Amino acid sequence: MKTIFTILPDFLRNPDEFFISIRNDEQVESKAITLSIASFLFLLVYGFTLGIMKSPQQAVSSAIKIPILFLSTMPSACQPLISFPWLYWVRPCG
Repeated sequence: MKTIFTILPDFLRNPDEFFISIRNDEQVESKAITLSIASFLFLLVYGFTLGIMKSPQQAVSSAIKIPILFLSTMPSACQPLISFPWLYWVRPCG
């Protein structure tokens, strides 16, 4: 299993190989979990950086709030992209 510090550089250096391994079902679940954890951690750092400009209390609040807001709105933003093309391709011809 790859860690956060090894999967991200591999993904950024060679994204084609990464997606080919996903297509071949090579450790898809562990890659998804690792990338989700990395996303959460980087959003936490981003929120902390935004909040520290105001005060330490705001930094802690933003570090908690930004990852939760971003990751909770992601499914609703991605759902149309997932479902609408399928509706177009599945509809009957003629």
